[in-house]
Amino acid sequence: MQMNCINQIPGKILAAEYSKRLNQRLKTLKTQPTLAIIQVGADPASSLYVNLKAEMAREVGLKAEVIKIPLMHSKQEIIAQIHSFNENPNVTGIIIQAPIPELNLSDSIEIFNSIMAAKDVDGLTDHSLGRLWQLKSLTDLASAKLLLSATPMAVLKAIAWVGYAIKRQAEGISAEELKTVSELEKFVNLDEQTFYEFITNTCSGRKVIIINRSNIVGKPISGITGNG
Repeated sequence: MQMNCINQIPGKILAAEYSKRLNQRLKTLKTQPTLAIIQVGADPASSLYVNLKAEMAREVGLKAEVIKIPLMHSKQEIIAQIHSFNENPNVTGIIIQAPIPELNLSDSIEIFNSIMAAKDVDGLTDHSLGRLWQLKSLTDLASAKLLLSATPMAVLKAIAWVGYAIKRQAEGISAEELKTVSELEKFVNLDEQTFYEFITNTCSGRKVIIINRSNIVGKPISGITGNG
């Protein structure tokens, strides 16, 4: 296999194909899903991320509702807002922009844990993270229907792409052909079992270095690759 297929994962092209596929799937639903994004304070960097998340959500066909809570509000008031979204059947998923300013770790964890597990889009509650570390294999991850934050999920897709590229090149497909629309569509439309098999085959017996230890990126990726 040519090494450039491993070193040059077509991330932007794959992202565009996944966005197109998601948009098509959302159009088949009777009700348009709604993502609630909560930002505490007005940190410029956080505002940028929140706006990007809302923009992308709308591009793929979701409703995005951004709620900005002033820093003067208490922990209890933030949790009350989350509970209102938990109880609202029209809200499908909830994101809290991290880090939450001017709160200690214990209070931040309490706020994240107030999100209903089924609406915990970033997978940051104790329930979501705990279940991730209890899994014995990637097959279990597929069947558990766990919600993972965007970056760990993107890492999974990148790893699966490497496995797919190795297999297709062994079948005689060139590096350039792998970047064609037809090949990208084949990969994006893989069934779940085959997708996780590519990840397992790519990770099996390999050492992975993760330079991050956050609950939203490093720890989930560690749990995922450890189950490969």
